[in-house]
Amino acid sequence: MKTKMMSLIILAALFAAPLANASVESSLLGLKSVLLGSILPIFEVL
Repeated sequence: MKTKMMSLIILAALFAAPLANASVESSLLGLKSVLLGSILPIFEVL
């Protein structure tokens, strides 16, 4: 359980670092492309 929590924290830090330096608009566009390009098709298959 502890390793799962640590991996989530590391993953969140990796996602937060680029977004902290980006503008709101570009970060929203990046989030949209990630959602439409990878996450939603995976759930669609399931």
